[in-house]
Amino acid sequence: MGEILHQLNESQILIKLSELIHQIEKIVHPPVWLDIKKAIQYSSLSNSTLKRAIRRGNLKASKVSGKILIKSDWLDQYLIGK
Repeated sequence: MGEILHQLNESQILIKLSELIHQIEKIVHPPVWLDIKKAIQYSSLSNSTLKRAIRRGNLKASKVSGKILIKSDWLDQYLIGK
């Protein structure tokens, strides 16, 4: 493992660490389903901003039940701009 780290530059190491942290967070805090009201509280975004992001395809959401549901990790990804 040490040999691999020597071949990576600082930026690449930070990216790898970020990916590992994200994977650990998923294990420790698995994603939960949020309705639109909880998504507003979670993100501090407005109702119209969230619905616009969903409509434009920038934020994933499920509408299977007739109710908009968003996984917390989808919302996290939207908030960090990925």
